[in-house]
Formats: sequence, structure tokens, C-alpha cells
Amino acid sequence: MRVSWVGVQGATKADVLEALQFSDTGESCEAEFVGPFAAAEADGWVFVVADTAWWAEDDLIADLSKLGFVLGMQLSETVMHCGLTAARDGTVLWRVIRSPEHEDPDIADQDLYVEGEPPASLTAIKAALDAQAEANDQDVDYVFDAPLELAKAICGFRIDQVRPQDFSFTRLEGGPPEDVRPQSAGGGLFGLIARLFGR
Repeated sequence: MRVSWVGVQGATKADVLEALQFSDTGESCEAEFVGPFAAAEADGWVFVVADTAWWAEDDLIADLSKLGFVLGMQLSETVMHCGLTAARDGTVLWRVIRSPEHEDPDIADQDLYVEGEPPASLTAIKAALDAQAEANDQDVDYVFDAPLELAKAICGFRIDQVRPQDFSFTRLEGGPPEDVRPQSAGGGLFGLIARLFGR
């Protein structure tokens, strides 16, 4: 899976899409792959998802946080990178990264890289994952799930556990120029949704 997303709390969907230069087509993404960007609303959050791992970069997250509290996730199982970043008022507040192959040794060498002060719930999440690793297959990187579980604890959204009754995604159009848009590799959000829904 290669996918990234941002979640914005405290802003309308219209404001978030305008800031990102997207328009909502209203077409459901639940049935088939229809494009590289999609959006959904749930429980006071607006989520925009990209079918690439690296769209939700720091600059985008920080700029978007002028609208409200923002979470940004970058996930690539290809290079084993999973990172969650939070920002508010244009400033990155904290980040949590599991990326054993990261080019920065300060990140790669740590079991779980933490910058700033993420929610205290991360401690319990990490402890539970460590316990799973100790009790089960040591070849499985359980800590890789820490940013995913932290995002779920904060906003209720975990990208690999999307359920249609909770999140109804619609395709977006517009956004960045064509030459910088992510290209689907068939393994991101939309392929995931199709598998979850049995399509």
C-alpha cells in the first residue's frame, strides 16, 4: 500500500477543498478506481486522501493547519515508512515516524521516532504493539502500526480499516498541476476500498 492523507478538524469541507484547489465531483469512489484524490467527512473531520505515499508533506500540512487542527499521514509499505504529523496555526506540533530504511539515520535508527509532544495515548499504543511483538512472530514489524493507531485514536480514521458505514469517499478533481499529481500504482486507497467492499 502507498497512500497519504490529511485530516482537518474545525473547518468545512468546502474550505478545505478550496485551500487545496480541489472540487468535489460527488462521484463515489467506493466501487472502483476513479482518480488519484478523494475526500470524505466524518465526526467533525474532513479527510482528503491521495493515492501516493508522499503527497501529505510538511508544507502542505502546515499551510492547511491555518484552517484548523491537521493530521497528515504518509504510508508506504514498499519502503516501510509510516509517519503521522500534526499541525495547528501554520506550525508543525509533533510527528511520529516508523521508517527503518529512512535516509536520515536519526529516524531510521530509532524503534519509533518521536518529535515534539504527541498525545499521551502513544505510550499505551506503543506498549501494546511491543507486547504483540513479544508474544508473536518477531519478523512482523508491529511498531509500524503505531502512527496508524495514533491517528485512529485521535480522529477515528485508519486508512487500512475503512468501512463504508463510517466513510463515504467521493472523487475530487482539480488540485495540483498534472505534472506533479501522483500516479496510481493500483495499491492505494482505491484498490483498498475495492477489496474491502468485495468489488
